[in-house]
Formats: sequence, structure tokens, C-alpha cells
Amino acid sequence: MLVVLNETPEVSDAKLGIDDHNYDEGLRPYLQFRAPESPTWTYTAKFYLQPPHNPIQGPFEFMATLSGLGAPRYLATGIVGQQWKTRCGVKSYILFP
Repeated sequence: MLVVLNETPEVSDAKLGIDDHNYDEGLRPYLQFRAPESPTWTYTAKFYLQPPHNPIQGPFEFMATLSGLGAPRYLATGIVGQQWKTRCGVKSYILFP
């Protein structure tokens, strides 16, 4: 998944990490990157590994919580999400609270 981010034009600052700030849930792996969602600004998205909604269809899902973006072109609903699904077999979602 990190390779996909590094190969996607206009996506920058891709990194893989582990978040230990939420002690109730333990360590949480994530993928983070900056995506240009409009001509005037970029957005840093952090997708956390989630328990699968349906383990039979696949064990890996990643979810980001974002607000105020509208329809993101590069995030889970767009270029990156499609590449993760096609090349890595991973589903990604965005939760808009």
C-alpha cells in the first residue's frame, strides 16, 4: 500500500506508522499521506487499520475520519482507494462525522 502511495502522482509525504495514542485500543497501524484535493490546498489523510466488516471477503480494511472535504479525488473514494483495492486487495473507507 505504501508503494501505491509513492507511485501515485501528486501524492506526497507517504508514511507507514503505528499510533499508540489510543490506549483503549492498543497499537494501531496506519498509512498517512498528503493529497491535493483542490488547486489551493492539500490535505493530510491518515487511514487506520480496522477490523474487517466481513472477514470472508478479506481481512484488511483501512478507514480515515475526515470532515469538510466533499468528494475527495485522491482518497478512499478516488485514485488511491481504487489502486489499494486493485493492487493490494484492501478496502478503504472515509467516515464523515
